[in-house]
Amino acid sequence: MVDKRCLIYANAKEQGEGGGFTYLDAVTHYLSENGFILDWPENENQVGNTNRWLAILGRILKERNNYQVVLFKSNYIPSFTLNSNAILLVDFPFKNNLNWLDKLKLTRIRHIVCNSIFTAQAIKKYWNVKAEVLYPPTMLSKNSWDGKKNKIILTVGRFVNSNRAKRQDVLIEAFKTLCARGLLGYRLVLAGYVQDEQYIDSLKQLSENYPIDFYPNVSRAKLIDLYEDSMFYWHACGYQVNSDLNPEHVEHFGIAVADALAFGCIPFIYGNGGPLEIIESGKCGEVWMTKQELIQKTEMYCSAPILVNAKRKIGLMRSQLFSLENFENKLDFILADA
Repeated sequence: MVDKRCLIYANAKEQGEGGGFTYLDAVTHYLSENGFILDWPENENQVGNTNRWLAILGRILKERNNYQVVLFKSNYIPSFTLNSNAILLVDFPFKNNLNWLDKLKLTRIRHIVCNSIFTAQAIKKYWNVKAEVLYPPTMLSKNSWDGKKNKIILTVGRFVNSNRAKRQDVLIEAFKTLCARGLLGYRLVLAGYVQDEQYIDSLKQLSENYPIDFYPNVSRAKLIDLYEDSMFYWHACGYQVNSDLNPEHVEHFGIAVADALAFGCIPFIYGNGGPLEIIESGKCGEVWMTKQELIQKTEMYCSAPILVNAKRKIGLMRSQLFSLENFENKLDFILADA
């Protein structure tokens, strides 16, 4: 039996623990479990200028002759390839002015795969090509979860003050207002990978004297515990961003929102980007556009356990769309000819 080999090009193996990392990790884990030997080459740009073109030619020939699949994980146009089973995995298309060479490179990609309908629409708009939607799988290994919940409002995301920040500051201010209006017994929990120490320090100062807990660089096991315990999930990425003008600054999918559904949390998501398709624009969660709306809707759920249970059942059913089984079935189809 001939070994199946896959060559993977990614940006420093997608450093960090964001959605892009988990997406790539899910794909490479599937490849490895299904008999592929994975190779992670060095970037040819690291080669000296004198040898760079020789390195490019060598790479192209090696890809064509030695690998059943070449996987590019990039938000930009990938390198030219002669491999007949090239796959481009995209979180969001950040280059939108394509020249003739970019267009030629795209013709060599057999499958352009992305994380959401929102991203697929952007790829069509900016690159004028059709992408296949492969939803990232939730971290829940079984089909659904149903268990006891505590009075916890959870939010999960990178701690960084950037154009696509998770806006934990907005959620902290909303929670403080809820406490001032008489909300009792609830805690706000913020978990995620720390990319900006100054930012998380400022959030901690903002949270002083309130029942707000931080879990920086949280382990997967602890994160699962938090999802299992939490009643509600708050999301604020894209807050006050016009997604038509700056779609790159909003949430492109929102794997943490899908995880929240799978663990029986009620999501409250900011009303733009990929999370809207996760909760079907409010069928299995709530959409908010102002802090006041987030506060009022949260208060409504805190006083309506029947509503919470009804939404949770809908959410658990919806979360199966983002199951590992569905993810693997779709990936099977994409790799059918490899």
